[in-house]
Amino acid sequence: MFKKVTSQKEQEAFAATWEYFCERNGWHKDPYAQTGERYQLLLSKRDPTVIGTIEFIPYHEEVEVERYFRFSKIPSIFQQQDRVWEIDKLCLHKDYHRQGYFFHFFEIIYDHALLHQPKYYIAILEKKLYRLLKMSVGRRMIRVDKQTVRSEASLIPVVIQIEQIMKDDTIIQSLFLRRNKLLLWKYFFRTGLNRLKNKAVRILRG
Repeated sequence: MFKKVTSQKEQEAFAATWEYFCERNGWHKDPYAQTGERYQLLLSKRDPTVIGTIEFIPYHEEVEVERYFRFSKIPSIFQQQDRVWEIDKLCLHKDYHRQGYFFHFFEIIYDHALLHQPKYYIAILEKKLYRLLKMSVGRRMIRVDKQTVRSEASLIPVVIQIEQIMKDDTIIQSLFLRRNKLLLWKYFFRTGLNRLKNKAVRILRG
């Protein structure tokens, strides 16, 4: 489940999650773009705890990401600037790593892509996030330079061919199938625990 940031309270919750992530990793806190669209990844419908963040910023040659890599030197990016968005502030709280929650970000990306019809996303990704995305979208994510190390993190500049991904039913179905399988597994895990708990209560009550 996710929610677009539309209020000051939601922005504060977004900032608390993202800035905690920055402090934990010793990362520079990039400013919040006035034109940026920010989303919160929520734990569930029942529990709206913010567990992750992602920001989309309309691209132009002066955006913050150009400090790390000159995407503007890529002809396809330079020529299609009005259809390029930067993905920034992508993080998942450490308590929810390796539990399948990362795949819920694809819902947000899908929603944003449907609304704005971008041709490309650009991003500077941490190595772990790069690997996860690469496994998910394959050749539609292009590494455009070697990794750099900043604040003990390996960062990789990438171009994501989101227009091609949105046209590829195989990729889209695969992403949502993974998500649905994870949701189903979590459902059975929770119901299984509840059944064990209820059985234990019945035994204790005699």
